Amino acid sequence: MVLRRGRSGVFWLGTAWAFLPCILAAEVNRTIDDSLGDSQTGLKVVYLPGLNHGWNDQTCIGCAIRPDTSKAFDRTYTGATYHPDRDFSMNITMQFNGTAIYVFFILPNNAGAEVTTLTVANFTLDGIAQPPFIHNPDMSTTDFEFNQLVFQQKGLSNTQHTLIVGMTELQVDAFLSFDYAIYTQDEVDLAATVTGVSTTPSPLSNTSTSTVAKTTTSATSMLIGAASPTTSSGSITSTIKPSDLTQTTTTDAPLGTDTPTTTNITMNPTNNIKLPIDAIAGGVSAGALLIVLIIILIFCLKRRRRQAPPIAPFIQSTRWFVNVNIPTNNRGTPPTPPISKTKRNPVTPAPAHQDAEVGVVTGKLDLRLRMMREEVSHLTTQITLLREQQRSADATATATVTQDQVGEPEADDDDVLPEYTSERMPSYG
Repeated sequence: MVLRRGRSGVFWLGTAWAFLPCILAAEVNRTIDDSLGDSQTGLKVVYLPGLNHGWNDQTCIGCAIRPDTSKAFDRTYTGATYHPDRDFSMNITMQFNGTAIYVFFILPNNAGAEVTTLTVANFTLDGIAQPPFIHNPDMSTTDFEFNQLVFQQKGLSNTQHTLIVGMTELQVDAFLSFDYAIYTQDEVDLAATVTGVSTTPSPLSNTSTSTVAKTTTSATSMLIGAASPTTSSGSITSTIKPSDLTQTTTTDAPLGTDTPTTTNITMNPTNNIKLPIDAIAGGVSAGALLIVLIIILIFCLKRRRRQAPPIAPFIQSTRWFVNVNIPTNNRGTPPTPPISKTKRNPVTPAPAHQDAEVGVVTGKLDLRLRMMREEVSHLTTQITLLREQQRSADATATATVTQDQVGEPEADDDDVLPEYTSERMPSYG
């Protein structure tokens, strides 16, 4: 297809190009589950010092804090209790490619005497410390608070980011129950999604080294040097709800106890059901592509219509089509035959035996001759009227129409047949 240069072509091409960001810059939300990890890439969350050193999930039997799994995301959660007398930190490391991140906890309140329910968490995003989160439990209720947004960061570049959620060098006992996270990603950069992770955690180390896409990140802890938190209790209710997934996880030690115990749990990978992101993105892309094709089709039709030769207006010539108002008394009159310009030979007297027959024929000819004269006179009058109408129409017409001169030669005296008198016509008795 050859596109013609001009303002019209530039307009339609610009309109088609304007629809491309709808395909290339569509934003989608993806989840990072506490057990199964990233719903898009499968990248798992890294727990330090490890699942066998303080971190436990919903399958823990001896844990003092056990939220209702039917209200948790994917019916799973992972939590741990921190004690200041331990010489190691407890961190959660997750990596994602996106422009925003949201982290959700399950917040306990009164879980019984001597059970730690104070929730404290510090956050480090791409090596930069973020404001911590503190939740003072409501001791008047035993209800859990689910789907609580505890951290959010927007306006990030659509590249790989590392978020560390931890409890480090606290002066009090604290609890943390991680449920899931949501990050926003632009579809245009799906090729840059993380495809794998290799982690080598140290059992009792304060730092962790994770290698993702050949980039090494050293996760350091954020210090909170307060004897006891004074932040007023409260929670932030999330307005972002992920799609339903079916996932399970593994765990290790009891929650809310001073001495961790070890429990061996096996994950079921068959429940790793991902969101139909590809199908949704394909539908959006197909719809936008259809719109672009329709615009191009309209452009081609308009271009073809402009290139078509103009249709000349039809002008009815009065030379061949004459509107003659024929009187009703002359309708049905046979047309007048052409009058010969050749002179007739002198009439010679007919023999005596043919007088009767010649008289009859002569009478008929005389009658027809009179009728022809009347018809010629009528046609001459009509032609004169038509000439006047034509001159009036030519004066008001917007276009000049070439017309041949319509005329009828007047009959010469020599062309008129001599009248037969009664003296020349034989009598019949």
